[in-house]
Amino acid sequence: MTGSHEQLNSQLQLIWDDLRIVKENFGQLPLNKHEPRTVRQFKFGKQLEDIEKIERITTPIDWNNLESWIQNAEEVFQRRLRQNLGCLTLLGYDDDKTNLIDIVTHDPIKMIQVSPAGQQFRRTLGPNWAAGLDSLQNLSPVPSPQNSVDPTKFEAFISMRIQKITEDWVKLQKDVGCRASFRKRWRQLTREARKDWLQMRSIPRDPHSHVYAWAQGLESGDQAISRSSFMSSLLNIEDLSDGSVLPDFLDARANTHPRLFRYTDSLSVLSGVYTGYLSLKCVPGMIVTFAPEITGVEEYGISLERGVAIDGEAYPLTLNEETPGMSLLQLEAQQRVYRFLADCLLVGLNDPSSESGNESLPCITGDEECPSLLPRAVRLDYYGRPGTIDLKYLGNLVNASLDEAREDLWQLRQDCGVWMNRLDETPGRMPGRTSNHLRVVFGRIDSFHTLSRHLLLLEKYNFFADQNHELDISGLSKDSEARGLLISLHVALVSVLEEQLCWLESVPWPKGTGNLSVLLQLLELLRTNNPALRILDMAAVMRVTDREIAKVDFGDSDTFLMMQALNDVSVLVCCLKESSKHSVLFSFLGEHIHLVNDLENKWEKQNRPWRSVMEKTLAALGETERHKLDRHIRNQSIDAKSRHLDFWQVINRYMVASSQGNIANEEVVYEIQQAAPVDMTRPVLNHAHAGWVGQANDESGITVTKLRRSKTRRDIQSKPLVLNPEQIAKARPLPVITPVRDIWFWSALSAPCSENKSELSWSDFETAMVNIGYKIHRHGGSGRRFEYGKEDASSCASNGTPGTIVFHEPHAKRGKVSHHLAKSWWLGRLQRRFELKL
Repeated sequence: MTGSHEQLNSQLQLIWDDLRIVKENFGQLPLNKHEPRTVRQFKFGKQLEDIEKIERITTPIDWNNLESWIQNAEEVFQRRLRQNLGCLTLLGYDDDKTNLIDIVTHDPIKMIQVSPAGQQFRRTLGPNWAAGLDSLQNLSPVPSPQNSVDPTKFEAFISMRIQKITEDWVKLQKDVGCRASFRKRWRQLTREARKDWLQMRSIPRDPHSHVYAWAQGLESGDQAISRSSFMSSLLNIEDLSDGSVLPDFLDARANTHPRLFRYTDSLSVLSGVYTGYLSLKCVPGMIVTFAPEITGVEEYGISLERGVAIDGEAYPLTLNEETPGMSLLQLEAQQRVYRFLADCLLVGLNDPSSESGNESLPCITGDEECPSLLPRAVRLDYYGRPGTIDLKYLGNLVNASLDEAREDLWQLRQDCGVWMNRLDETPGRMPGRTSNHLRVVFGRIDSFHTLSRHLLLLEKYNFFADQNHELDISGLSKDSEARGLLISLHVALVSVLEEQLCWLESVPWPKGTGNLSVLLQLLELLRTNNPALRILDMAAVMRVTDREIAKVDFGDSDTFLMMQALNDVSVLVCCLKESSKHSVLFSFLGEHIHLVNDLENKWEKQNRPWRSVMEKTLAALGETERHKLDRHIRNQSIDAKSRHLDFWQVINRYMVASSQGNIANEEVVYEIQQAAPVDMTRPVLNHAHAGWVGQANDESGITVTKLRRSKTRRDIQSKPLVLNPEQIAKARPLPVITPVRDIWFWSALSAPCSENKSELSWSDFETAMVNIGYKIHRHGGSGRRFEYGKEDASSCASNGTPGTIVFHEPHAKRGKVSHHLAKSWWLGRLQRRFELKL
């Protein structure tokens, strides 16, 4: 730092000397900077640019009091240099290779953008991170007499909080019998009795109180929102009253040191500080350090040390460091959690319903048996293990989503009605309806296909394939390939999520009736990809969004695209919540940032065949032909079936032609043609553009022979041809399902369309699926994941069990769809999983 100041003084001294010469000879710089003949005599060139930069951050040169102006400019420069050099250290710059005057005068946003940490800002806060810089200043307040605390006094605050947390934790540990008794009694209470009991504990009713408080603040501008809304996100009646969440919460916290849950217990604190509802205390020049390992059972491993200070305030440089103000709030939040848990055992259970003479019935809740996607992800904060990643669960989510995305394309190619409905919802804005339609459909497959390939690489490691398919992160060595693959998976998830959020911006929001205030604010947060989305915790935002959607009546509005997009975002957010646990592998932030940056750069260069096929097809089609095709498919004078066939004939020919010679792309095209063939022998209609059929290529498709001829002998021997789900299903007999209930529904669904003109209900479909052995897991948006539980329906299934399948619940018309669409959307996909025997 001292060397940097000396270097700056040397650079500035040259400029000051030149200014003195100018004043002595000419009085001041020429006003016309486009003709600085006298300036050129002194070879000002670069100095003139530097002088203009200096004036921008100070004041215009005072030629009458030049020496006074120089002295003031030097003071400003030294102060800003000290602050900006510290920022550059955090951002990963090498100040020896940077012009110091540029450092002092550079725009801070541009500095971040071009720094090694710029990518980290985007990953952490999204591509629009600059919009949140003003609020980010709340996370690093400048020390002042009002917010500063003496180090000795601060240490006393910390010690007091840790002592109370430890005391309550020890009580939980010792009261084993009390916890067992609590669990037994809790199981006997009704859900309403549990809620009544929790209500007396004075905790929020709804989950994620900080998200609701944020929305309330935007709507009313009320600055009197209780700070407790941001201090107790885990403590809420809705979650704790469900199933065995509270007893499991008690056991998990009793058996694990509180320090491992510091961040989890205080997850909503960050949003409170960011939004200004919580304020930070400062201990100038100091940093709080948490020891990597705990030596004593009752120790927290925390200390206050002098850190790397920037303008008086120290900043954390490792993942084991935290600012004093933030650590104090985190410990306050955790203290509330452990005080609540200890009180649960101290107060005991009294069923309010029994006091009024009403008999208490056992609580039966479907969420305990089949937790929905977003509640499951959030509830892992109560009793999950911070050091493990559930790879099996990630695989189930990703592969089920990939399967659904593929079958969505098959259905769009083969069902005119589904295709027309989807096209009506697809935005027609630039680059056009055809491009937007294909980018969404192929993009979804590409996203989950890419993630599935990453997971496949992880599965080859034996220690991942244990009985529970859970990865113990602490068992990974620093140089292991598995460690790199795990972080690479996380990078892929972050990138794919960003792509999905970018698409969400253009999705039309349907109109609905009901209480929309919170929902509209959350949808706007998602649409604009606001930095607050990450600060509030994306899993929490998506869950509250899903809860608010359930309150809205969308009538006949088209909702499929929005609900499908929200489903995909929810799946990716929950996967990201698992993969983000990898950060415990790193001690230093800089090491983590540089490694993730390198992996992100590699990610951007990797082959993504599904995306490549789509992009090359659209490029080959060209802007002019795309616009012609857009007009053609919207031409109401042509019957829908003809437009549907024309569209896919055109896409097929350009898709085949543009994929020639690229093995990976040819395999994708082959899979599409085999799974959902389009009649390419159909004669060209008079209304169709002749160039669409003949210009691209006379090849009608890619056959196995053509595909194998394009490969070398080595390719054929080392890499088998990729089989699509339909080929795999044909290679082995399908399971047989024989319903014993809801025969009327399955008969109605299976009837020919000509015999059934009625509508079918989604709720009836769900009931029928449950009664043949499926368990339903609700995703965000419209996604519903059906997993078959053979132990519950052995009388229905024979010859094996069907696999997992994702359907999208229709929200329009109160969940009712025509028989034709129900048969296409539901029965058609089920028949690829099992044989229905009535």
